[in-house]
Parts: sequence; structure tokens; C-alpha cells
Amino acid sequence: MAKRPEFYYDPKTGYYRKRLKLRDGTYKDVRARSKEELRKKLYDLETAQRMGIVLDDKTTVAELASQWYNNRKNKWSYSRKSDYVNAINVHICPVIGGLLVKEVKPEHCQMVLSQMAHLSNSMQSKIVTTLKQIFDCAEENGLIFRSPCGKLKAAGAKSKEKVPLTPEQCKALLEATKGTRAYVFIMLGLYAGLRREEICGLKWESVDFERRLIHIKEARTAFGATIVQKETKTRSSVRTLYIPDDVTLLLQKEQERQAWRLEEPSEFVVLDRRNQPYSPNALSLAFT
Repeated sequence: MAKRPEFYYDPKTGYYRKRLKLRDGTYKDVRARSKEELRKKLYDLETAQRMGIVLDDKTTVAELASQWYNNRKNKWSYSRKSDYVNAINVHICPVIGGLLVKEVKPEHCQMVLSQMAHLSNSMQSKIVTTLKQIFDCAEENGLIFRSPCGKLKAAGAKSKEKVPLTPEQCKALLEATKGTRAYVFIMLGLYAGLRREEICGLKWESVDFERRLIHIKEARTAFGATIVQKETKTRSSVRTLYIPDDVTLLLQKEQERQAWRLEEPSEFVVLDRRNQPYSPNALSLAFT
């Protein structure tokens, strides 16, 4: 009696085929161009069944990304949500958003990475992290057997280290800006140690003239056209800074100037020509 072949071969299509009985009693035909490929598909399918993978799931990457984001967004800061929305809408979904989650292979994830080759390492890292978290979610919920982006790594050029100004450059900068609206901003940056967003978000209530201290609690930043008053970048950024005598005197004069010029006192220390607080993105144009 002839031995039954391991797989059925269809000469018209050039595919090997094996019919596998699933745990729910239904049958599924598995096809491949070679026996080796078919054995791998059968192994993955049988393993997926043992792991409780939903075999007939039709969820697309875009649908999963939306569910993943909406179920977690309430615990994220505004900046973190902005990073995830940008990664999903601009970089991930335009490339693989229409694919079924179970169809995505490592090469598809590499396609996403190739589309952002011009971006910095920092930006690529945010997108890769988002992609990995989405597919980790799919794995945890039984939509796939293993994540296709486990080995994906961000490339791109790393940001250049910033070189601080020399004492001579600091002196020249102060001389050039003395008497302008930029002077208070520059003094706070040079001699009080505040970051750009912290200066934009600095309020008078945070300045202790008697003890010559500034309490850093908030920062003011911009996401597109939206200006947000938010917490500092990290917990260590919440701090109290000593301010020198000349900075204290400058701030006192600025407070007096605002009280004299404005009908209603502003809560912010640094104001633009319209007597409104700056957004960090507007500074490059504001002081020119």
C-alpha cells in the first residue's frame, strides 16, 4: 500500500497544501510554495492555537493603534500624547495602517523605519517605541503569536552636544541685548539657570524677592498652534534656584514696569510686545 504523501501538491498553482483541523472543529487549508515554508506555517498555526491566538481576527493596524491609544491616553501628559498621535498618524498608519495585524511581518516594520530615515535618532526612537508598544498589546491580547518589531532599532543621527557660551560670549550677548525685551529672558537663562520653556512659564508668584529664590514648578510650551502650561519635564526639574543680586534687581524693575504699563498686572514675568506671555516656538522671531 502506497504511503500517503505529507502534503498535497497542486501542479496548476505550484502550491503545497495541508488541511489542518482547528480546535473549534473547523478546517483550515494552509498553503506554501515549498515544503519547508509549509512546515513553518503549520508549526506557527499549531503554536498559535496552543497560545490561544484569535485565528480569524480581522483587526487592522490602524484599528488596533486607535484602540491602544484611546485606552491609555488619560494617564499621559499632553506632550506624550502629542508624540504618540504624531507617530501613529504621520509615520505608522500611512505605511501599514491598512494591513491586518496578523499579516504584519518584520519587513513591514522595516518599511516604516525606512520612511523616516531622514529623521533624527530621537524622533525615530519615539516612533519605534510606539510601534513596539502597539504590537506588544496585540501579542498580550492574543491577536498575534509574536511581535514583528522585536528587533527593530532606531537609526538616524544623534543630536549634537550643545556647547555652552564662554564668559566673553555671555558678556557680548548681554551688551548687545541690554535695553531690549530679550534682556530679562537672557539674564534668567544665563544667571538663574532656567530652561527656555521654564522662562516662558515663569510666574511672579514663583519669585521670592525677600529670600532671592525662584521656585520652578511649571513650564510653558507649544504643540503646533496650541500653547500649554504644563508640569516640568521631569520630577528633578521641580526645584528652587538662588538668583544673584543683579537678577533680583532686574526682576523688581520689570515688575514695576509692568505695573506701570498694564491696566491689569500679568501673572507672567516675561511678556511680548502685546504684553502676552511667550510661547517657546515664537522666541526666535520675537527678539529679532
